[in-house]
Amino acid sequence: IIGQLQHLAPTIFKVPSSDGSLFVCSDNFVNKFLHRSLGWTLRKSTRAGRKIPNNADEVLRKAFLRMVHIIKVYDIPSPALIVNGDQTQVVLS
Repeated sequence: IIGQLQHLAPTIFKVPSSDGSLFVCSDNFVNKFLHRSLGWTLRKSTRAGRKIPNNADEVLRKAFLRMVHIIKVYDIPSPALIVNGDQTQVVLS
């Protein structure tokens, strides 16, 4: 957001408002903007989501092999065509 504001309205951070204060792109501002403009709500991760399992290397290796298998068996031309593979909207490259 800050980058877009600096590009589209470069004076927004330099020119004081009527009360003399400068605009600050605070976390609170961003949260309100995202909620009002886009209907988004930022969520915190769960404790379980922050923990790395003891067998993380094995879990990742198996997930990788499953993805390779799916790409090969279904002749998927690009891994980027696999959408929502882990429910995080991450695009594979």
